[in-house]
Amino acid sequence: MQNNLFKNITFLNIVLLTLIIFMANHSLMPLLHMDINYKIPSQEKVVKDAKAHQAEFSPPSPSDYVIISEENLFHPERIIPLKRKWNKNYQT
Repeated sequence: MQNNLFKNITFLNIVLLTLIIFMANHSLMPLLHMDINYKIPSQEKVVKDAKAHQAEFSPPSPSDYVIISEENLFHPERIIPLKRKWNKNYQT
């Protein structure tokens, strides 16, 4: 068993094993020793910020949306095209 193990040890295998250990040490170990401190905002500050945001926002009035129904948004000139007269001989 030991003879087979020593036969399979090559320079390239040693380099690859060293590289794996180096990469694991520098990529995984910092994740285990992270020092994170969270500071939770006070409830009063959150409520004040929400009220200030509500005061700034004013929704558009319903009359602002009337233009959507009055004008054709997909026509290049933004007008409603005249209705076509269909040819009765046209077959689909």
